[in-house]
Amino acid sequence: MLPDGTFGMSATSGGAPGQGQPPLVYGRAAPYSPHSYAADPRPYASGPPPRTAFRRQAFRWVASRPPEAMPAPREQPRTRDPRIPRYRFIPQWGLPIVPVTAGADTRRSAHEVVSGWLSWLLPLQTALLVGAGVTQLWIYILLAINRSHPISAANGAAALALNWLFGTLSVIGMVALGATLIVWLREERRRRYRRHGLRDPRPWWQLVVGVAVPVVNLVWPAAFFHELVAQADDDPTPVRTRTLLRRWWLGWVLVNLAVYVTVLMRIVSSSVQWQANAMLLLVLCDFAGAAFTMATWWMWRNVIEPSSDRVPATRWVPAT
Repeated sequence: MLPDGTFGMSATSGGAPGQGQPPLVYGRAAPYSPHSYAADPRPYASGPPPRTAFRRQAFRWVASRPPEAMPAPREQPRTRDPRIPRYRFIPQWGLPIVPVTAGADTRRSAHEVVSGWLSWLLPLQTALLVGAGVTQLWIYILLAINRSHPISAANGAAALALNWLFGTLSVIGMVALGATLIVWLREERRRRYRRHGLRDPRPWWQLVVGVAVPVVNLVWPAAFFHELVAQADDDPTPVRTRTLLRRWWLGWVLVNLAVYVTVLMRIVSSSVQWQANAMLLLVLCDFAGAAFTMATWWMWRNVIEPSSDRVPATRWVPAT
């Protein structure tokens, strides 16, 4: 046993221990000593240096789906409406209670009939005014081209025929719409005043004059509708309703003033240029009238007379 705690032995050339050879140490490598290697007669190993293992380049395998297996793109989240949500009707639970009476009168009232007429007359008049404006613009463009280049007779005849057709239909539609509006206004005012036990203070002739007579109809329709809205007890936003009515009345005044100016210009214009300017102004009046008619339709459906058929007929019931 050696002093460092390992076991070893030494040998000499004659076999006597401890003479002529470095000690053999068991349990760990013997310490390096130049004298011991110098005394070792074995030759050193010669040859190329040992080869190291080849290091492969790292690859990353990615599995991708075929095009037909790709998922559908996600829909973009809808932006939230900044306005405060509100109900046009009160949500209720349970089945609606509908009283059934034998021999009930199923005939529609005059108010319901006229309301049904207005529901399609307003969009129809909007389409007619847009058509009249497009045909007037077509004629104006042909007049501008004809100042330097001739136009075909077929093109001019088609433009004049369509202009006459849409112009006549829009005038007839405006008269029918005005008459229907007067009848509806009378029936609606009677119904709302009767609900409060009152009579309509406006006679029939005032409604006709206030809607049909030019210049007078700039002021009276606003008074008629404001009196009508004042008799509504179920309006959740009365301030908003009055604000919308003021804006509607302002649009009514502007459109009528534009029509008066256009008609006056067509009457007093003596030159071709002023007649062309009057035609361009008539195009603008047609488009403005179409926009105002559509706004009136929205106002009538959502503010003046919210229809009960837009209230869902179904209700929430508990699952069984």
